[in-house]
Order: sequence, then C-alpha cells, then structure tokens
Amino acid sequence: MRSTRPRKAAATASDDRSPEPYPYADRAALPIYVPSSFRRYPPSFGNPRRVDRPDGRHRRRALARREPTASDASLHRRSGHSPGRRSGPAEVRAPPRPSGRAKWQAGHSRDRRRPRRWSIPNIAGHRPEEVIDIVKNLNSQGFSATIDILGEHINSQEKTFSVTKEYSQLYDDIAKNSVDSNISVKPTHIGLDISMNLVLENFKKLTEKASECSNFLRIDMESSKNTDSTFEIYKDLYKTYPKVGVVLQAYLKRSIADIEELAGPDFNARICKGIYKEDKNIAYQNPKDISKNFLAMAKLMLAKNSYACFATHDLQLIDDLVLLTKEMDADPSKFEFQVLYGVPMKGRLEKLLNSGYKVRVYVPYGPDWYEYSLRRLKENPNIAGYVIKNLFAKK
Repeated sequence: MRSTRPRKAAATASDDRSPEPYPYADRAALPIYVPSSFRRYPPSFGNPRRVDRPDGRHRRRALARREPTASDASLHRRSGHSPGRRSGPAEVRAPPRPSGRAKWQAGHSRDRRRPRRWSIPNIAGHRPEEVIDIVKNLNSQGFSATIDILGEHINSQEKTFSVTKEYSQLYDDIAKNSVDSNISVKPTHIGLDISMNLVLENFKKLTEKASECSNFLRIDMESSKNTDSTFEIYKDLYKTYPKVGVVLQAYLKRSIADIEELAGPDFNARICKGIYKEDKNIAYQNPKDISKNFLAMAKLMLAKNSYACFATHDLQLIDDLVLLTKEMDADPSKFEFQVLYGVPMKGRLEKLLNSGYKVRVYVPYGPDWYEYSLRRLKENPNIAGYVIKNLFAKK
C-alpha cells in the first residue's frame, strides 16, 4: 500500500537552514537505550559476519558475502556511522595510535645521508666525519686502519675528478685528526674503465697529496681483467713516489710469478684470497689450494724482505701464518695482519696485538654501499652465505 505521507522538500541553495547533526553523536543524549558494546563497536557496513542482536550482544557467524541492502544503510543512518567504517563518528573517535615506523621517524632525522639503522656492519658510515670517528676508536684500541670510499666502475670523467678530490680531502682529514690510517683506492673508481691516461692523472694527484701529508697509498686489486693494468699503474707511480703498494690475490695462479717480478726491500703488498668469480684455468677453486698458495706467497714475500700484509679472516690460516713467521724468524716490522671492519674474529685480533703484531682494519664507507654489495653478490653468489654467517656471529 502506497504511503500518503507527504515527502520532505529537498534543500535548495537558498535554504539557510543548517543540516541536522547526527542524532546520536552525543552519547550522553542517546534517546533510546543502546548497549555500550554497540556504541563502542558499531556495526560495520558491508561486513555480513557481524550480527547485531537486540540485547546488544554480538556474535560472529560465517555467512557468504552479500551486497549491502537498504536496511544496512538505514541502520547506519540511525546509528550515526558512515558506511564502511568500524569506528564511531569523528567527534567521539579516539585518535589513531602511532605506528612503529611513525615513532621511529619522530625521533630521527630524515636526512638521507645519515646511515640507516639496518646498514650492514662492515660499512663505517656515509660521510668522512663518521669514518674518522671510527678510525679514532680503532686507534684507541691499538689498531691501525686503511680507509676506502665505496665505489667502482665509474664511467663519467667528472665523477672521477669528484672522487679523486674526496680522497685528497680524506688525506687532509687524516692529518688534521692525527689518526693512524692510510688510503686504499680501486683503479676503476677513478677512471680505469675510461682510459689509462685519466686514471694515471688522478692517481698522480693522490700521490702528490700523500707526499704532502707523508702518508701511504694502496692500489686495490679488482677482477683479473684489470690485473695487468693495475701493475702498470703501480710501476708508473713507484717511479716518483715509492710509498705505494698493491694487492696480490692468492686464488690467482699467476701471483707467485708476480711476486718474483716485483718483490724487493721497498715492495709493499697486501695478500688476500680474492673475492671475484674467476675461471678455473687462471684461479684455484678449492679453498685448501687457495690457503696453500697464500702461505707460499707469504713465505716468498718474507724471503724477499718485502713488506707483507696478511689480509684474511680465516682463523686457521692466521695460526699458520703466525707459525710461519716464527719459523722464518721474520722481523715483526716487516709484516702485519689485516681484516675487514665489522667481521667477528672471536677475540683473535686482540691476541695478535698482545703478541706484539701489527693489525690493520680495512674501513670502507660511502653512500654507494648498497650498489657495491649487489655487485659483489652478482659476481660471486657465495658471498651471501659468508655475510649472513657473520651478521649473526659473536665477536
């Protein structure tokens, strides 16, 4: 039966009457009894599993989803809640609780240059002042340091000039703060991928600054395709500034021959196992063979009276190297041990210091740590297991 009740006229733009407020916005003035549970947790539009009983108690039952009906909309109009919202009207709703991320952001700067809390432990920060502070702390514990700015394979000439300038400033920072540290530089970071002339130009700027600050420059070794070029750079720089050194990789079968050619009283080389993925024709693949070659290289360096830097985290290999130096009665001033910053060593470094050996920590820093890490993992996926193992290891 059609209702004879007259319809309410629609409001017009000229109607100056304000719209009626929600009838139940004020809980204290509810005209009918509504249970407290209903007022606190009103029915949610579009949630058919919520069943509201006349006595205010609610229970859930599994119902198939259905389209909202007119009665649902009517219920929400009477209760003063907009469809689709579980909470009460805006006037009475409690403010949302801040999330964990919001709490963290409230107490931390949004400066993107700031090192993030989840940075990997082997990276010393993003800015020079951060790495200098870390080196100061290492020096206070008896360790020397070598600093490296993360990055490699630069293809922009202007970028290589910028990196070279940053390294030059780093020499000044080391001298200004009187810290015991030198610098390691990857050739591709300052132009080797562009041209030999460019990388030599940049390296000569660094040797001039190193000479000015009475410091040392280490030329890092990269993949085998750059080995010959790196030795050419070393030979050219050594002519004008002898306080430069290179890196020899124990997994390369050629390394013994390289020592025979280059070693002498002023030769300074870091010996490491090698981290790049190389072909089995030019590199040892078995870890035992690599360690065996490492010891052979160390013995040859000491026999040639060259300065040897033993860079390894292999505790057994460290014990073998200590035994080798004792058997050869090597002068402790002609060798040192080196490790990467942040790698747990189970107290072995302190034992080396207490035994009178020199220990140097390789400290990389810079904003390009993420890209650098991805390249290392891409070149050698086995690194992932090593990193994860050391993240959870005890120092």
